[in-house]
Amino acid sequence: MLSEGGALSDTALGALIGVGPGRGIGLMFVVSAIVLAIASMLAYANPRIRLVEDELPDAIPDTTAETASAGESEDSAARLVPTATS
Repeated sequence: MLSEGGALSDTALGALIGVGPGRGIGLMFVVSAIVLAIASMLAYANPRIRLVEDELPDAIPDTTAETASAGESEDSAARLVPTATS
């Protein structure tokens, strides 16, 4: 299509991207960038997505480590923290 004498070679698209070998992948890059920009704008238009940083908490507190009493030794408090086992 974007080869010499192709269907799109005499159009504005052919003038913008050019004609010849390798121009089809250039067209694919341009089209995918336009689709990505449109998808980003549609996602930004959704207030739930746009305000996700305000709606979700930063972290869920670890209640098991907080319930360890102050009088217990550090070793017993360390046992409450989950560790990776192999």
